[in-house]
Amino acid sequence: KQEDIPHIFPRCLWAWRAYCDLSERRGVGPNGPVPITIESMEAYSRLTQRTERFYVDQLLYFVPVLDRVYLRDFYDKQSAEVEKERRKSAKPVRSRIGM
Repeated sequence: KQEDIPHIFPRCLWAWRAYCDLSERRGVGPNGPVPITIESMEAYSRLTQRTERFYVDQLLYFVPVLDRVYLRDFYDKQSAEVEKERRKSAKPVRSRIGM
């Protein structure tokens, strides 16, 4: 599910929309989502018929920045959940045998 659009300057909204479109179609590896590729960004620029150099340069700048924030958040949350489960399973179980 897409999150609400964050408060951003209207002239930067195109970058957020491009990121959302690309993020929805990102690859997934054995541990979770993988970074959005340069090839995906290039295909997106061709698909949207926005191939001018300035646009592509900006796409190549903004999308990876947004993607790093998303991936860091995703994997930090995943690590916290794994650690929580590890701690839960490491707690000794008290036995009533021998009481």
